[in-house]
Amino acid sequence: MPRGLRLLPAGGALPHRRAGRAVDGAGRRARRRPQGPRGRRHPVLHGGRLARARRLKEAGLDAYNHNLDTSREKYGDIITTRVYDDRLRTLERVRRAGITVCCGGILGMGESVDDRCEMLRTLAAQDPHPESVPINMLVAIPGTPLAGAPPVSTLEMVRAIATARILMPRAMVRLSAGRQQMSEEAQLLCMMAGANSVFFGEKLLTTGNPEYAQDMALFEAAGIVPLEPRPSS
Repeated sequence: MPRGLRLLPAGGALPHRRAGRAVDGAGRRARRRPQGPRGRRHPVLHGGRLARARRLKEAGLDAYNHNLDTSREKYGDIITTRVYDDRLRTLERVRRAGITVCCGGILGMGESVDDRCEMLRTLAAQDPHPESVPINMLVAIPGTPLAGAPPVSTLEMVRAIATARILMPRAMVRLSAGRQQMSEEAQLLCMMAGANSVFFGEKLLTTGNPEYAQDMALFEAAGIVPLEPRPSS
């Protein structure tokens, strides 16, 4: 399972000077990272409406995370700060700049099964497919509008991951947010269904994530061997 660096700027579009400093900082961090399992560095920028994709590429960025989150029909019920086509245009700009795409969605926001299928269909319609497809389970946070959302079952996660694997056979399908709420058996079932990557680290944005030692113990027990990064030359 590949490992990478994620740089997570808050907010959407940045003023020109602040955006420039953010991009330059991302580049410096990227160049200090060891090479990934295929001999490449794998820094990833997660962000909203940064339009300076070519400058990000020149600064050393290899991948850009920009989730669709849900279907076009459901999107307006969840997000009001931008429209669905904004996300698709961002993905197009990133592709034109030669940056690989990390793009997936979130289950458990009140969407229907048809919404989940439509989101995956939209991802699979990208040419080429996203190199990375994170499938997230909503982590209900007290005080937020979706705090009372019913939990997503293991079988729902498994079906979404299996569908993503069938539709995008070459993608890294990532079992992402929500793993802390899943049993080890549920996580392994998702991996058997097609997930071949997870997000390491004790925190994902604002929510918890399994500890590194806990993940490594699970992988060892299941006979899963993570891909090791190569040292930079």
